[in-house]
Amino acid sequence: MLPDRSVSIKLKKNIFLIFLCFLLMHYGNVTAQQNTKPRFKAIALAEIGGGHASFDTTAKIWLNKLAIDSNVTIDYISDTKKTNKEFLKQYQLLLSSTPLQYHYSNPLLI
Repeated sequence: MLPDRSVSIKLKKNIFLIFLCFLLMHYGNVTAQQNTKPRFKAIALAEIGGGHASFDTTAKIWLNKLAIDSNVTIDYISDTKKTNKEFLKQYQLLLSSTPLQYHYSNPLLI
């Protein structure tokens, strides 16, 4: 016995509407997350080469995931010579894998 054609059309219509609802909910959630202002900005000093380079590479992967999960912006720099007070004002947190006084030339960071 074949199913009634009108039942089949209603079923397809309902499945389509359910799919459309899920799609719209997902799109709204993604859009809301993209328009949310970050909670704060952090700057991370990353070493290129040297003894901490592999640690910094691994830390960057973890920090990027943390930033997404926590709605935080993290910028990375490896040269502190161009930093000044005005540049640093935009950040609320400074991260470094090494003691600042040993590897960075800018006294503003110490």
